[in-house]
Amino acid sequence: MTGLIQRGPDRRGAKAGGELRRKLRFLLVGGVCFCLQYVLLRGLSGAGLARPLGNGLGFAASAQANFLLSSRFTWGDRAAGVPEIWRESRVVSKLNGNRWVSYNTTAATALVVNTLVFAVADPLAGALLAALAGVTAGTVVTYLVCDRLVFATEPAPAARREPVLQESGR
Repeated sequence: MTGLIQRGPDRRGAKAGGELRRKLRFLLVGGVCFCLQYVLLRGLSGAGLARPLGNGLGFAASAQANFLLSSRFTWGDRAAGVPEIWRESRVVSKLNGNRWVSYNTTAATALVVNTLVFAVADPLAGALLAALAGVTAGTVVTYLVCDRLVFATEPAPAARREPVLQESGR
């Protein structure tokens, strides 16, 4: 894709513009995954499954799609810190495995935040505003944790093992 929502590092080097594009990609991925969750909810509940269970299964499936899309589209440029030769190695597979676990922990945390905010806001503001407040709170938590921790740039494996050279006084 070109234009405003562009994958990869900011081509013009403008950090603020790159961050705006990343946030737009994050929102786009979230919207697509919400639609997936809703379609699964409707389909499963239409097949006779209780709505809370259908919603939970839809959430779980959409979280996995969200992880894949986030890894490639939203934070796809964050793998740039890993040298090409290491990208298919066990080290990177472990890193991606850790990212998957971290992402799913973040998604579960965001679900708890969403639910708590909804529970507090519902009696005060009604279901629609409470749902919007819950989704907003969960989205902010997810973005911040993913940006700062889950998809943070990892130092290259070779760079971590490099010894520190000291000058001798000779």
